[in-house]
Amino acid sequence: MIPGESSILTIGYLQNVLGPRVVQVMFVIGLVLYSLFALVIFKQTKVMSQTIDGTYNKAIITFAWMHLIMTILLTVAAVVFL
Repeated sequence: MIPGESSILTIGYLQNVLGPRVVQVMFVIGLVLYSLFALVIFKQTKVMSQTIDGTYNKAIITFAWMHLIMTILLTVAAVVFL
C-alpha cells in the first residue's frame, strides 16, 4: 500500500466535490487565521522580553518579526496567486 493512498480526503477530492473556488477560499481563510496566530506570537514575545531579562531576547524578537512578516507575505501571495 502506498502511503496516503487510503486517504479519501485529499485536495483533489475536495476540489471535485466542492469546486476549486471553495478550496481556494478555505486556504486563504486558513492563512489569515495563521497570520493572526503569528501576530499573537509576536505580541507574546514582546511582553516576555519586557518581563524577563535574558541574553537571547533580541534573537527571539527577530525570529518573531521574521515569522510575522513571512506569514503576511504568504497570505498576500495566496490572495494574489489563488
